[in-house]
Amino acid sequence: MSRKRRTPRLISGAMAVAILLADRSGVAEPVVLRHAARECEVALESLPSDRQPSLRLRPACRLGLDSTRVALGTMLPRALGDPPAGAFGLFMGRVEEYPWLSAGLVDAALRSPRWDERHQRLRGGEGGINAFVAELLRADERLRTLLPGWALRNVSVEKVLVGPAERYAPQARSKGNAPFDAMCWLYYEAEP
Repeated sequence: MSRKRRTPRLISGAMAVAILLADRSGVAEPVVLRHAARECEVALESLPSDRQPSLRLRPACRLGLDSTRVALGTMLPRALGDPPAGAFGLFMGRVEEYPWLSAGLVDAALRSPRWDERHQRLRGGEGGINAFVAELLRADERLRTLLPGWALRNVSVEKVLVGPAERYAPQARSKGNAPFDAMCWLYYEAEP
């Protein structure tokens, strides 16, 4: 008697998506706000939460400092509601999407005694390169004053990239490598 070998049934991509979408009961959909910046459209996603609001900034192109300020200033009040929450987290995405921030990061790293320019790496220290880059961004005055009425309390980064300093900060005095990009979260609290 021969036995038929059973092969597992594969689910097509479309069917898998339909199954996932059908089982989203009770999951709040993000609220997406849009702003037409000078360079491109900028979206701000807000996921409703009982805790601290979590926002995600999504520019469709590389965004300048003034456009970043205006876009957030326009959309943030609507995203946070009335009265606004006392604190929120803002996922900026990749630092490289904001040339002003990427160039500032390169410059700050090259000025830091913790960055070994000769060997193009971080000198020993607590927390590694993620903590180092977060510290540099937390000290950036432009991020500290990005949102009037809000104080930057913390910065968290991961997936730091290091590359040619002169490519990301043309005014850089170094032809070596420096941190220029990372996934970046900013945490703000209302100023008293």
